[in-house]
Amino acid sequence: MMALKFALSHALTQEMKNCVIFTDSKSAVERIGLRNKSKQLSHLDIEILKLYYEISKLGGEVIITWIKGHSGIKGNIIADALAKEALSSGENINNNILPIADLDVCSKHQLRLKWQANYTESEKGSSFKLWQPKLLQKR
Repeated sequence: MMALKFALSHALTQEMKNCVIFTDSKSAVERIGLRNKSKQLSHLDIEILKLYYEISKLGGEVIITWIKGHSGIKGNIIADALAKEALSSGENINNNILPIADLDVCSKHQLRLKWQANYTESEKGSSFKLWQPKLLQKR
């Protein structure tokens, strides 16, 4: 996701009207394509979408497409090598701030786990729990 953010930021600062970004991260393509609209977007997803729409507002077109990783594609090999180099350099990319929206998702998940544990361990409602052993997911 960070690579997509950097690629879009580069395209915007270089005033590239049209560009194609290739990634071997299928999940990144799906998140940005909003194929799963029920999932809450992270702060990074939102930053990427802002850059994407900023380019669109300027009349540009960005295509983000998936390619198979580790399949001998020269550009992908170079990108993987650069990513490994960046990891080993230890350079801080200043992305260690946890936004409240992400914290909210974490706390809701922890709350739900505790609620499920209490529900499962409780002696009350044992006949109902035979029919409904897990808490229902809100849709």
